[in-house]
Amino acid sequence: MEAGTIYRERAKPGPFESESEWRITQFDPPSRQVRVDRIPEMEAELRIGLEPEGEGTRWHHEMDCCIVPKIRPLGWLLEKLVVRRKMQSDFRRILGSGKELIGRESRAAASGSGAGEQAHLVHFRTTPVAG
Repeated sequence: MEAGTIYRERAKPGPFESESEWRITQFDPPSRQVRVDRIPEMEAELRIGLEPEGEGTRWHHEMDCCIVPKIRPLGWLLEKLVVRRKMQSDFRRILGSGKELIGRESRAAASGSGAGEQAHLVHFRTTPVAG
């Protein structure tokens, strides 16, 4: 993966299920990745960052999005009533899965049954914004 990579994703942002095409615009492994998506239902920029913190890692996950950009009054209403809560719920689920995976790897490393570094996901923020 590198800047310029394009990949397709099937997702359900808010009430919509769609296939979107994300383009990676910045890629500095392992510390930073920025992706943009432009489809008729949504314009979005997702920023993911990792940085050392104590004996672990701080994970930043921020997203700016504009729902139904061609019909802003409808998009704004959907953002306020549905999409923001759905995205925050989805991101909390993603964070929980990440914590579980890192916890398993950390326990395996501590017990000597596998290699790995202890990491903690200690920061998570979503920022959907109206355009």
